[in-house]
Amino acid sequence: MEPTEDEITNLQQKALEQVESSDSTLYHAKDVEKLKSDRQWVRRFLIHHDLDKDKAFNMLMDTLKWRQKFGANDINHTNINLQIVCSGSMFPCSKDKDDKPMFIFKAKNTVKGTYKSEDMQKVLVYWFDRLEKQTKGDKFSIFFEMTGAGISNFDLEFVQYLIGLFRDYYPDLVNYIIVFEMSWILNAAWKIVKNMMPSKAVSFVKFVGRSDLKDLVPPSEQLVEWGGEKSYHFVFEPEFLPAAGPTTINGQFDDARKKVTFAEGTTSNDSSPVESTDPIKKLFPGQLLQLTPAEEIVFRREDGETTGLLTMTNTATCNVAYKIKTTSPDKYRVRPSAGVINAGAALNITVHIQSGYSASQLVRDKFLVMACAIDSDTLTNQQLIEVWKKTSEIAVQQHRLRCSVAPSDAKDEEFSGSISNSAALKLLQEMDPKLESILNEQQRLRSQMKQMRLLVLITVVLSIMLAFFFSRPSSQYEFIDNGSCST
Repeated sequence: MEPTEDEITNLQQKALEQVESSDSTLYHAKDVEKLKSDRQWVRRFLIHHDLDKDKAFNMLMDTLKWRQKFGANDINHTNINLQIVCSGSMFPCSKDKDDKPMFIFKAKNTVKGTYKSEDMQKVLVYWFDRLEKQTKGDKFSIFFEMTGAGISNFDLEFVQYLIGLFRDYYPDLVNYIIVFEMSWILNAAWKIVKNMMPSKAVSFVKFVGRSDLKDLVPPSEQLVEWGGEKSYHFVFEPEFLPAAGPTTINGQFDDARKKVTFAEGTTSNDSSPVESTDPIKKLFPGQLLQLTPAEEIVFRREDGETTGLLTMTNTATCNVAYKIKTTSPDKYRVRPSAGVINAGAALNITVHIQSGYSASQLVRDKFLVMACAIDSDTLTNQQLIEVWKKTSEIAVQQHRLRCSVAPSDAKDEEFSGSISNSAALKLLQEMDPKLESILNEQQRLRSQMKQMRLLVLITVVLSIMLAFFFSRPSSQYEFIDNGSCST
């Protein structure tokens, strides 16, 4: 149902009158300006409530107040938990069959309790606001990739918050909710979620597998791991924010109060350890590199190898040379450990743990990222070495990163929600390993049953053959003493 221009105008004017007659601190100036200028946004509230003017008005006012209280307009990549962003658990990618953007949730990359709820919620609002700006208020689809996910990957509190955002504060924004390859183990969890959703939203949910995903997502937009044609690896690219005043990498000053010896992350001609004990003596305007994550490299075990990912984005207007050192150079292989990042470009750095070392041995290690501005956009290894030899220490920005290990499983906390929901999810959590054991036992029994069927079939065939042989009439021939045979 499409609202008329008069209905949109009336809702807009009513909301503005309410804002003007209320305490101005209840609303953010950006949202008030949006209310005045963005009729498309106002229109969505009416559509969301099937042209019910009272419900649309109440939701609009609640949204304005919530955005101010939550600080939605002030959220950006500098004040969210970038470890969550870089974990690849949620990110925008590809388009659905209606050419609408999709926001991907990789359930397997999320373990309940790994991050604080407030941090997860803040990242979610950051992405939704960013998508809403990019699409100018047009719809997008939510894509839950459930491949390989179990109960430990299901966070009811986070799902409740997600549903609440679309229900209460982001009107008429969902095109489809696509659930891809959900295990039957999560069917009970889905029933709980379904009861939380408005009936209108339930109709948007589509359960698909590899064979019918093409009905909602074109093969050219499907990722390779879904069986599609699109080869994609998520790399976080922050929105550009101008540097405000003097700062170092990630806007933090490195006073280096503790002595830490760093060596190159990989073998090179410039591999001698460097003692870094002095604070940066001189500050200069603008940060050169934005590091993601900002505080620590998180290592994960995948495909038999333990690796960490660091993304460096050149936020300056010049080219930047970088170099990475570590306190334990024998333990790590950094690729690439040194090079040049052009203005506005981003680079993924992969840190591998060498064989013979376990992830538990890295928690005390640190990495040092060094950066300096240069004129050239391409330098040989030898030229890079010369750059670092000639660059004054006061012209080098530095930032230290700790090491941590992503938890393989998290301790369960009480699920939020009703008592029945909490009890059900807790029961599912406890049943998860038992269900796996039952599935394995079921597979073994199926194999034995196949063997038994084959043995029964062979036994039946042999029985029939023996019965046929012994049941033949012997009176057709008669033996006589003289050795002749008569019929």
